[in-house]
Amino acid sequence: MNALQARIQASTRCSDSRSTAEMDLEQLVYAMDRLYHLLEEYAPSWYTEEERESACKALQALHRQLDLSKL
Repeated sequence: MNALQARIQASTRCSDSRSTAEMDLEQLVYAMDRLYHLLEEYAPSWYTEEERESACKALQALHRQLDLSKL
């Protein structure tokens, strides 16, 4: 279990103080983070530098939107 997954699990235990939309966004970020790391690890032939940059920017935007430092 990585740190983000642990924070998401901890935050879902406090679901009375968090909206469903916030928890859904956290799950989205976790899934995107996992997919990004799988792409980085396996580096399929179609995973170009352009696609890598796009994925990285999208993931960073999600992290900023959610402000994961506050979890």
